[in-house]
Amino acid sequence: MIHPAHWGSRPRTHCNARLATFLTALLLLAGIPPASAATGGDPQARAAVLIFLDDSDYHWADVGLGTDPSALCATVSACGQLGIALNYSMSQWGAFVTGIGGLKAPEDFSWWWYLLLWNGTKGAWQEAPVGAGDLRLSAGDSICWCPNSSAPPVPNPVTRYPWPCFRGNLKNSGIAPGNTTVLDDLKWTADLANGPVDTTPAIAGGRVFVSTGGIYNWTTMSYDQPPHLYALNATTGERLWSAQTSAAGWQVSSPAVRNGRVIVGTSDGKVLAFSVETGTPLWSFSTGPSPTGVTASPVVTAGAIHIAAGDGNLYAISHDGKQMWSFPLGGPAYMSTPALWDGKLFAGTDNGTFWCLGLNGTPVWNLTVDGKIRCSPVIASGKVYIIATIYEGWNAKRSLLHLRYCTNGSQSSAPVVLPATTSSPVVFGGQIYVGDNSGLRVYMADGAQIRVTPTEGPVQASPVIHGGELFFLENSCNGTLHVIGADTRGENSGRAFWNFTPEPRQYILGSPAITDGFLFFGSDNGRVYCLGGPGADATGPSGERQPFQASAAFIATGLLMVAVLAVAVVARRRRGARGPR
Repeated sequence: MIHPAHWGSRPRTHCNARLATFLTALLLLAGIPPASAATGGDPQARAAVLIFLDDSDYHWADVGLGTDPSALCATVSACGQLGIALNYSMSQWGAFVTGIGGLKAPEDFSWWWYLLLWNGTKGAWQEAPVGAGDLRLSAGDSICWCPNSSAPPVPNPVTRYPWPCFRGNLKNSGIAPGNTTVLDDLKWTADLANGPVDTTPAIAGGRVFVSTGGIYNWTTMSYDQPPHLYALNATTGERLWSAQTSAAGWQVSSPAVRNGRVIVGTSDGKVLAFSVETGTPLWSFSTGPSPTGVTASPVVTAGAIHIAAGDGNLYAISHDGKQMWSFPLGGPAYMSTPALWDGKLFAGTDNGTFWCLGLNGTPVWNLTVDGKIRCSPVIASGKVYIIATIYEGWNAKRSLLHLRYCTNGSQSSAPVVLPATTSSPVVFGGQIYVGDNSGLRVYMADGAQIRVTPTEGPVQASPVIHGGELFFLENSCNGTLHVIGADTRGENSGRAFWNFTPEPRQYILGSPAITDGFLFFGSDNGRVYCLGGPGADATGPSGERQPFQASAAFIATGLLMVAVLAVAVVARRRRGARGPR
């Protein structure tokens, strides 16, 4: 790792090479292409740059490599294409990136922007051996900038826009990144023949991970086949490996992928970790006894794995399976997966208690609402969306959507009354999308209902939004995938685009997952389906935004800066100035 404090020990290049890198970067900032653009540089030589701000805010750019194919110049070009602010400083020790996208590293170096290089042989991000100005890229290389050096990001060149956990990211947003159109072509079907698939698939690194419920024998009142976790090839559906997860029970905890591990909860109260590559069991952690076990999905961060369990506790588990801390939530967690935002966890219970906790388990604020919180909280625009359902006996009567500020739990607006639901909401374009027993409903934040898309059966799973379209699954004996317009500003808002009913027809309880133009979901018929394929990208054929167009004044300013800095560097070199080491 190249820490700023160790610049002096870094491999060094000749001053002329550093000056060339510096000048090329300034030319790029000024909107002037490198010399290779006009003097015969290889037009096919391109590299990929990932700007990773957090797991729900990251961006890819494919950039051309010029006569100075340094990672610094590629980064400047990528940020220009994406319209993302880039801050860096130059010294005789090289370039130091201080901020990207408005996120600036602190002066105490408690964290810094970290440069990674993709190792295609090992299939992993690795720290760059030298700094950005010294790292020379070749055609097909991929680099990544991220603000946390302890956990390489899940997006990678194999799966650029992964779905690594329930709802796609730690905010539980249910919004899939990228702009590639999902087509209605059935690419493959994988028959796992191991009972219902009631979980949301996790997709990362070209693999699909799903849990099954096993096959129960009602004659013997025992399981003929226990529940399993499966890894499938995302391109073909080929089974790569499988591993038993539980002796028995309904499995609704969706898997999560990070750091070469796939983590899943089980109905018998365990949290299990497996190798992503081989399915080898790595460790098992047991929560306290409860009737439901672990039905929420894991929340995996760089520092810990967080589980809300049926025993009424929120656990933090280390990546080697050891308990770090636990916190009593005041009631059992049932299907409600915690959300994470700004270093805080948000978790609800079947008793209506709701907590905001620090990542060390310290309470920040809490509240109690009427009903059972069985939907997962969603974070959007600094607010947390909480759905609680009122029951009379076993019958769900109605639900209430609460909007609270994440910082202190204060009420943002009056609760919105909804039909009874177990569907977590999606917040998009100032509107709230949520399923219920009669279909898909859309509300404004003040509770005004905009429209209803009716379905024959209930929509109990959570909807997903991608590229201005909304995808949701109907849980009936004729379980169907529906796709409608979610563009709140266009004529396609609410328009039905297409639907797909898998065969054999069965109930569908899990949510869909979308990555790189492909959609994945499971069914109670024991199968996993993959639909879609690369379509027309909303940003153009290349998937890139138009490069920054500089004004004449800006170009002139850039040229003046180049001249002044060149003179300063030459003068400094002649004086033999070395600076601190």
